Amino acid sequence: MLACADIATLLDLVPSLLMLGMLVAPIAMAAVVMMQERSSNGAHWSVSEMVDVVHALRAALLFIGACCVAATYIGQLILFAAFHVSVKASVAANGVHALTFAYATHNGADNALEPVFNALLHVIPVALLWFAPALVVLNKASPANAMTASVRAVVRNWPVACLGLFAIVTGALLVPFVPMLVRALIVTPLATALIVMSLYGSYRGVFVER
Repeated sequence: MLACADIATLLDLVPSLLMLGMLVAPIAMAAVVMMQERSSNGAHWSVSEMVDVVHALRAALLFIGACCVAATYIGQLILFAAFHVSVKASVAANGVHALTFAYATHNGADNALEPVFNALLHVIPVALLWFAPALVVLNKASPANAMTASVRAVVRNWPVACLGLFAIVTGALLVPFVPMLVRALIVTPLATALIVMSLYGSYRGVFVER
């Protein structure tokens, strides 16, 4: 858990590594849920065994990470087009119609909503990622089936998902007001620890104890 918090802090301090972190996140999540599964069953486990299991499933886990990265990039493109691209139609004297595209523009008060929509667009990658690594490592599900089941589980448990969404949106709105070092050294590690601790419990609550 401490290692996950340290990695999250590094990603917060170096945003350029964020997509790389998202790519390998399923590997870390799979390792965490596997350790918790063995511990809850009272079974003996070792770090080398965990590494061997995760290494054997690395292709499936990296595929999940790649899908999350792709979904995030698509969301960012939509966000950029919505808030930073303006289109103006004009008609020349000779009757020719023209469209003018202006990039990196700011749409005034509308940009105040950008952090909210940015958080909302991250819902899909989070839904893809939340249960998928656990389903791959514990249920031996294929990446496609794991991501589909993960999204369905998030939709089915929409009240809890809405609470998580509210927390994400609130965090996104508060980001500009929190100093970067405070966010990286306190807020991010605490949030990561809560997420890591809830991963296995939410998996069991949805897929095992129902």
